[in-house]
Amino acid sequence: MLDNSEVLIEGAESIANEYSYNFSTEEKMFIKIKYMSYLIQRISKYYMAVQVGLDDPFIKEQLKFSVKTFDNELTHLKSYDYDGQSHINLIALEEYWLTTKALFSTLNERKLPNVIYISSGHLEDLLEKLKLYHSKNQ
Repeated sequence: MLDNSEVLIEGAESIANEYSYNFSTEEKMFIKIKYMSYLIQRISKYYMAVQVGLDDPFIKEQLKFSVKTFDNELTHLKSYDYDGQSHINLIALEEYWLTTKALFSTLNERKLPNVIYISSGHLEDLLEKLKLYHSKNQ
């Protein structure tokens, strides 16, 4: 199932690259936030796969890669000049991500599926608020 989802993702990326155009800054940020939400789901999926006993090196590699990619995307997101409540949401996202990322790094030490589920949901909620900000500014 994990392999099939990766094939679907690769196919979607291929189609997206073939039919792309120049996005505005707001559209780029909107897409980036959508991608970050996808990364949270992907990280959670791989974390849960390891927790249920799938001790595949590919899964662990993809988990680490997705965490690093989320870090990079968050760095780019922080370069955007948010104001008011959106700036507060960005700060909360950054702080919460640092805590959640630390939980993901305890892959072999602890089993925290409920905490990961709740943390992932909170991160996605914060990303949704930022996505809404960009959808209104398009």
